[in-house]
Amino acid sequence: MSVLCLLGVCWLGVAWFWPRQRLNLLLVTLDTTRADRLGCYGYAAGQTPALDALAARGVLFENSYTVVPLTLPSHATMFTGMTPREHGLHENGTGKLSVDLPVLAEILRAQGYETGAFVASYVLNAKFGLDRGFDIYDDDLSGGGYADHDLHRRRDGQLVVDNALEWLGRRNSKPFFCWVHLFDAHAPYKPRESLFQQRFQDQPYDAGIAYVDLQVQRIMEHLTARGLDRDTLIVVVGDHGEGLGEHAEREHGHMLYNSTLHVPLIIAQPQLAQPGHRVSAAVSLTDLFPTLVDCLGIKSSSSQAARSVRSALLAGSFEPRACFAETDAPIAAHGAAAQRSVIIDSWKYIRSPRPELYDLGSNRGETRNLIDSEPARKQELDAQISAWEASSIPHGSSDVRLSPAEQRRLNSLGYAGHNKVPSDASGRELPDIKDRIACYNSLMDASELLHTGHAQAAVTAAEKLLNSTPDYLPARVFLGEALRSAGRPADAERVFRSILKSEHAGTSAELKLGVVLAQQEKYADALDQFRKFLQSDPESAECHLQMGIALKGLKRYPDAQQEMELALRLDPESPSVHYEVGVLLASLGRAEQSLAEYQAALRYAPDWAAPHSEMAVTLGQQNRLPEALQHARQAVQLEPQNADYQYNLGIMHVAQGELAAAIGPLSEALRLRPDHPHAAEQLQRVRAALNREK
Repeated sequence: MSVLCLLGVCWLGVAWFWPRQRLNLLLVTLDTTRADRLGCYGYAAGQTPALDALAARGVLFENSYTVVPLTLPSHATMFTGMTPREHGLHENGTGKLSVDLPVLAEILRAQGYETGAFVASYVLNAKFGLDRGFDIYDDDLSGGGYADHDLHRRRDGQLVVDNALEWLGRRNSKPFFCWVHLFDAHAPYKPRESLFQQRFQDQPYDAGIAYVDLQVQRIMEHLTARGLDRDTLIVVVGDHGEGLGEHAEREHGHMLYNSTLHVPLIIAQPQLAQPGHRVSAAVSLTDLFPTLVDCLGIKSSSSQAARSVRSALLAGSFEPRACFAETDAPIAAHGAAAQRSVIIDSWKYIRSPRPELYDLGSNRGETRNLIDSEPARKQELDAQISAWEASSIPHGSSDVRLSPAEQRRLNSLGYAGHNKVPSDASGRELPDIKDRIACYNSLMDASELLHTGHAQAAVTAAEKLLNSTPDYLPARVFLGEALRSAGRPADAERVFRSILKSEHAGTSAELKLGVVLAQQEKYADALDQFRKFLQSDPESAECHLQMGIALKGLKRYPDAQQEMELALRLDPESPSVHYEVGVLLASLGRAEQSLAEYQAALRYAPDWAAPHSEMAVTLGQQNRLPEALQHARQAVQLEPQNADYQYNLGIMHVAQGELAAAIGPLSEALRLRPDHPHAAEQLQRVRAALNREK
């Protein structure tokens, strides 16, 4: 019997048949994208013409939900069809997808597909296991334009799509699977005035989504120009949403409201998806994997909890099921209880110390908690969650050891906590995240003060937070960091020593204590702390780097170089390591090698002023004055409030005989730092020389 007879499907009077050649698959995942911020989902204030057009030519799922509001575990669910309890990844930065689990790319490659992945964020680095099955896994974040500080690693969507289009342009007759991950809607948001003028000045999150839409448009135009749009199954899906202040959650990961669970899902392909059809029934991202392999005509085992919803693409029905979600982030980051939720029909229940129940049919904003008036429904839905957890068979995940540098990159994205805390199993009753989220918001405000150079204000904010919530360990860790940045290392030392005495202290406090000891030139004591830390994490690039800095302070230069080179081997993409190696090499008179290390630091952190300033000094010492002046200017442009950078710029002008041009930066250096050891003297000399020329 033919395939046509087996299917027996007719759509709009035209017989539908399986393509002679297997379809290509394009999967575009939109990080941190709320469904209700797209035009096709009813948001009039946005600017998403490409996504709206794709929805018009395909099928839009009105109620699609992620199973976890975090990037890595959500993507693991998309590629396996499994819940976090099954695939073992619950948070970002912890674990690696087990090699025993079948993943989409591996399955497609075994079927003859060429496979390419292009990701925009460190949290999807190949080390976490999603690279399996891809011929190319492009997670190189060098050249990214969002390095607002050296540990905040991400890549602009234009760079991601540039590489994806270059790869797509080389495809031949074999079918392809191309995954494009776009991160531009993630905080910190940018209004992108150069593209959108003032349209998104008050809604910079929407600017990120509008920018993502432009990148989607580029991909669609590429497919159309090459006649691939009809032979490609196109899927656009969000991994999670964003709180945007609703329920006091600014970003995501901590709570399970629909602001972070409700994500866009659009599927388009002329033969498989009825144009303009909208599916109102709830679907989970666990359904994506089985739906894709079903649409591509590939048989594969998947989780029993998953189901294909291919029939919905042609306006057919499918079995309704509950949509579950989880987050363990409150435990790791805040010492609060984990959350679980379930959506069945129009009802949603959130299990937490203070549980919540909402009728989404009449209250989509989840503002009226019906937990007290619906005890029977609460009991029923709570039992559903218990049954889901009991039926989910954990497959576990491999261990991934993160260096402190890598952990700080995750912290900079608002993901990972400073220290682990006891889970519910310890017998200690954990608070509800609703009672901790205000503390977290205050800590983020203090962190912003620190990152913008207001260290003492950050100290005051952390102290105020600890006065109101003394058991909030992340605030104590932050206080130590803020004191160190404020030039109060002795006070920071006392804070970190008190943390190490705490019952729930993490080993990272040992490393932080070593850093503040070195800052006080207690190098031998600092080395002792670093050695203690290395007992638990011998491959920590950050610790080896700090050991090198301490050894340099002891003038043990060969040992310092050895430690820094080890740090560089362990973390070759760290801008901080490259920078410190450059400083060491410059002090040893190895100018060319130091310049190469500064350039490497700028490759991974292009907007970091310090490497530019050090390059200016080194180039000036080599009498390469035009180059030196260029880097000195760049350092001042990036960090105009730094007195040393202003001073260096003034000196570079003097070295080139540009005395009048030196007056401004030397004066600014003195204004910023009246006790600057050299600015006043140099300024006096320049003015005297100018007077003699008159």
